[in-house]
Amino acid sequence: PNFQHKGFMHEAINTVIQFAFKNLQLKKLYAWTHCNNISSINLLKKNNFKRDEVAELKNAGSVLSKNMAIYFLGNTNN
Repeated sequence: PNFQHKGFMHEAINTVIQFAFKNLQLKKLYAWTHCNNISSINLLKKNNFKRDEVAELKNAGSVLSKNMAIYFLGNTNN
């Protein structure tokens, strides 16, 4: 709780995005979060991630994807 709402995750996600697209040259970056984790979902949306309902349906039978929301961000530099 002492570290919540201080902007640490916003800074971290921007660093991950830059590394993924510039250094690794990924075309898409995916993020999985629990569907009830509103703070994480809002953070992803603020950073232009879009929900990937097709990926959620494809992974619906997986134990790991139960109650998970899948978001992605495309690399606009490629």
